[in-house]
Amino acid sequence: MKIFFKVVAISSLMIGGFASVSFAYVPPSEFVLKKWTEKSKAVNSLKIVRKISIVGKPFQFKEELRADFKTGVIISRALDVNGQELYVELLKNLDRRAGPEAALYFQHQFAVVSQLMASLKIPIKTEAEVRALKSAGKPIDLGVLKRWSGKIYWVFESPETGDARSSIWIEKDSFVPGRVIIGKGVTADPDIKEIQFNQLAFYKDLYLPKQVIFSRGLTQLQADLLEVRVNETGRLGEVVRSGWISGAETTVSPELKSAIEHYYEAFL
Repeated sequence: MKIFFKVVAISSLMIGGFASVSFAYVPPSEFVLKKWTEKSKAVNSLKIVRKISIVGKPFQFKEELRADFKTGVIISRALDVNGQELYVELLKNLDRRAGPEAALYFQHQFAVVSQLMASLKIPIKTEAEVRALKSAGKPIDLGVLKRWSGKIYWVFESPETGDARSSIWIEKDSFVPGRVIIGKGVTADPDIKEIQFNQLAFYKDLYLPKQVIFSRGLTQLQADLLEVRVNETGRLGEVVRSGWISGAETTVSPELKSAIEHYYEAFL
């Protein structure tokens, strides 16, 4: 039987001038994350096409991303409006290197998600660890319930405070990630980074967000889903190295070049 512990979750909603207080069960983070990764066990491969745009600016490109969940390989290609390949990013060994979106929506392996949590300094609490803490009479920090964008989320946070705190937000009813905040100092990047997963939809045993918002500092990139193919046969394609296709970086505007490099450096 799964062990749940009762905590008090205080909502910031004000009703008639009074803070609304509710009681809820918050399970150990290991249980929540395993429920999420178990959702897509039948998925072997994925191909998506997205339009990536800079919020508030006219610059955009297309991304074609293919993922092989069995080998842990992801290949992402940036294309211009005519479908010409500009940039390619190859990710291997995702248990050792995976950005938040790659770990959560393009892998679905608990080991990969665990590595992501470790990189964000967010501890994963197991049921055994929680039982031991309870028996020893020690404080049990399981996480909190928070309301965001009209939904209730289990929020698991790193022990840091202020801008250095990272967190992952898992929607309470669906066990699907809705938000990741990467605190200052987690990476070499001096800015806080945030990824929002919006308009979730179910595609053949796979949850995917129709829209993703990537924020770093004052810059926002928006990815809108155009095409999804699940368990499609065919090879990923040969990629020798990541980077610009020969001569392609000289054919795009400096703003678009910066946006493409910003996307691959900061988020994937």
